Amino acid sequence: MALTKTVTRVFPTANTVGFHLLLVDDGGTVIDRDFVAQHAVGQDVSNETRDKLGNSMQAAIDAYRRLKKIMDAGPYETARGQIENALDITKEISL
Repeated sequence: MALTKTVTRVFPTANTVGFHLLLVDDGGTVIDRDFVAQHAVGQDVSNETRDKLGNSMQAAIDAYRRLKKIMDAGPYETARGQIENALDITKEISL
């Protein structure tokens, strides 16, 4: 699994700051979203705000990785193959 991440700043509004997370796995985008938090105008981004945003982003990455683990599990693929093999696209049907 070749995960890559890019974090960029989201343009602030009057009362929010945020970051954009782009997570790509094997060439496909799996997370592409903004994470924003309330923020006082003219103030530096506090450690609390930074940590809140970072923790939210990490939670999204962790959730994806958990689902990816299920997706890559052998039994899941076995079930897919069994279903695919059981589907009949050649049998005659009546109208």
